Order: sequence, then C-alpha cells, then structure tokens
Amino acid sequence: PSLHAALPISSGRSCSVEQRGDSTVLRAHPASEQHIEEVVAHLRLAGPLGGIIHLAPLDLTGLPWTVQNSPSQNAVACTSLFMLIRELDADLCESGGIVASVSALDGRHGNRAAHFNSVAAGAHGVVKAYAMEQSHLTCTALDVHPELLAKPSELAHSIAVELLSTDSAVEVGLDRDGRRWRLVLFEEDLVGEQTSL
Repeated sequence: PSLHAALPISSGRSCSVEQRGDSTVLRAHPASEQHIEEVVAHLRLAGPLGGIIHLAPLDLTGLPWTVQNSPSQNAVACTSLFMLIRELDADLCESGGIVASVSALDGRHGNRAAHFNSVAAGAHGVVKAYAMEQSHLTCTALDVHPELLAKPSELAHSIAVELLSTDSAVEVGLDRDGRRWRLVLFEEDLVGEQTSL
C-alpha cells in the first residue's frame, strides 16, 4: 500500500482522507498549518518516511502568472512544501531521505523559454535552501521540459532515475530529448565599473 498527500486548495476545516484502491490520498489546504499538521500525522502513521517528491509545481505548467492568482499559486507550489519540510525535518534526517520538487518550465529552469509561470520555480528555492541546511540528504530541484508531461509513465521513470542518481547536483533539468542539464554557478570578474541602482 502507498500513501500520497495531495494538497489541492479546499475550504474544509480539516484535511480529508480518501481510499483509492490500495492508496490513501490526503487532501488539504496548502497554506493551512492545521491541515499540514494533519497530513504529517497521517504520514507518520504509515511508517518511516522515505522522502518528499513535490509535484505541485507541475500544476502551474501553462498557467500565466497574474497578481490575482499569485497567492494561491504560491501556496500550492511553495508554502505547502516549506511547511511539510519544516514539520518532517527530523523524520527526513532520520531516514536519510529524498526531498525533491519537480516543475515543467522548459527543462532548463527557465533559461530557454520565454513563457512559463515562474512561481513554479519557487519550490526549487525551498529545496535548494534545505539542501544547504541538510547536506547529507538527497535534495533535487528538477525541471522537466513540458512536452515530457504527455508521457506520464516515462516521465515517472525519468524522475525516479534522476532522484536515485548518485550525482550530487541539486539543480537538474531534463530536456525533451532526454538530455540532462545541470546549472553551475561560477565566479567571474566584473568587466566594467559597478554602478549603484
């Protein structure tokens, strides 16, 4: 049996629990501390935690960013992940688990495409910060090309392969042709004079 925590926005007073075959699905408001605590309690009852794979940023694929939608999109993509990690930190550290966020900006963390919802990348910031705090865990901010969403079984396999990889890269992109991209920062001298804003 498996336990999945789904965090679609709902207005209920508590998270709901639903059986789907041999899976248990938890539904909770992504910005409700009470709901997140209830989700965490259910997760702990299921046994040792292997990790968190945060797929909520995929829901923002193709959606435009707007001022009106930003708070709810941020709650789904970022706030819920931050609260889950905060509540499950000790469990994750004990299990040596995986923490990952998956988005579909362009397969290169937004470095190639012009039209994507940048809120989805906020979850990657949460994972990258957590990777700095808990360097012994496997933390991955994975961006896949949106075309890969058309083949969910193949995408699930690619995500599993990436997350179980022994590579220590935190930011990884998967392009539509399967090429793997890694963001690498390096220091460079300024060419011109630095001016203040």
